[in-house]
Amino acid sequence: MLQGNPVAMQNWIDSRRRLKEITESNGMPSWPWIDYVLPYYTREPEPRAEGNTAKLFPLEGWVTASSAPPSDYEAQKEAVSIGFCCRPRGGYSHAF
Repeated sequence: MLQGNPVAMQNWIDSRRRLKEITESNGMPSWPWIDYVLPYYTREPEPRAEGNTAKLFPLEGWVTASSAPPSDYEAQKEAVSIGFCCRPRGGYSHAF
């Protein structure tokens, strides 16, 4: 919200929705800074799903791809997605 990023706003909203479905309670606690103070300093961006369905994270060594935008919660319920490591020396630890 502070940077006015509509994709980040969509991710924030959908993360709260996912946690609420999993825990059957308020997905995230109310944070006074985010919920009450921040809106006075900036205008809340209009949420928007990310358009890029494939990403390369060269420093971390990961590639992700999906048939739907990763920040579109409803579309991801029916999407086909993959993530794999692409490091010169291969994966390690949680990569397997």
